[in-house]
Amino acid sequence: MPRAKSQKLRLARNGPPQASNQAKAQTPEDIGRKLSRHHDAGEAMRIIEEQGGLEFDSQHGAEIERLRQESAELDARYATSSETLKELEKRKASTRRYIKSSPVYAGSEDKPVKFRHWPGKDKVLIVLISVCLLVVLGMGAANVYANLMASGTPVFLEAPWLAAMLSALLPIASISVKFVTGFMSLDTSRKRYAITIYGLTLATLAVWSVLFAMNFSGVSGGIDWQALESGGNKGPALVWSQMMLEMLAGAALFLAAEDIAMRYAPDVYVENLEYLEIEKALKAHLPQHEDLCARRAEIQGRLNALLAERQAYINHKLADYVALRARLDAARDIL
Repeated sequence: MPRAKSQKLRLARNGPPQASNQAKAQTPEDIGRKLSRHHDAGEAMRIIEEQGGLEFDSQHGAEIERLRQESAELDARYATSSETLKELEKRKASTRRYIKSSPVYAGSEDKPVKFRHWPGKDKVLIVLISVCLLVVLGMGAANVYANLMASGTPVFLEAPWLAAMLSALLPIASISVKFVTGFMSLDTSRKRYAITIYGLTLATLAVWSVLFAMNFSGVSGGIDWQALESGGNKGPALVWSQMMLEMLAGAALFLAAEDIAMRYAPDVYVENLEYLEIEKALKAHLPQHEDLCARRAEIQGRLNALLAERQAYINHKLADYVALRARLDAARDIL
């Protein structure tokens, strides 16, 4: 009875012989010891490296795989989030923050100054500009109508109203050139545009005056500009320059009238609702994007750390094998 008891105590203390051998066989040192007599050291190191990776993966493989899948998913979400962020920033940059509005809608107490309260100089100027504007636009339409009817085209002779309709294109074009300033939010842009229109008007006026003098000499007996007259008939060029001059002159007069009127009825600007919505969406998306970046960096960092630990574990196994092999070779040389 005591003998059986002592045997049980010995088994409990030492464990089953077979289990102990299996645990010993799975230790990293045993792989190196078993391969210490291998005839090919390079092949042995390859086996040890593979075995070290398997041993590490048996303990951390599940976590590594989970981190890899989560990292791939976060990469896809990060790419989508980055595109959304880029699109919102692009839309915000291309959307005006302030737009024109009337004082009533803007909630401003500033009201336009009534015409009767304008200074006398501005009253005279705005009336004079308005009269000249009507004259030049009418002249432009009449010029186009006269040329169409003088062309002798049967369709215009049979239906003069077609020529009248086409003649309205010039005044409409002149007004359209002026209304480009409606899309300019900065006074400097308006000023540059107005100066450009004035410059083109003066240049066209100079060209028209030369062509007019060449075609209508009057009582002066003609202008002897042989170099210019050698080009042939200047009639079409005169017609074109006159139409351009009338169109640009009308636009210039419109801009001048606008400049005077804006002194007493300046534009009021309010925040653009579209801009506010984009800014709101951008502010809501930024924290989500930042959290995603932090989570992505954390997962990638943990994955890199595990892969580094795996390689370090393998390197230690290889180093142990090299050291063991060196000791065995040294002992063999002594013997």
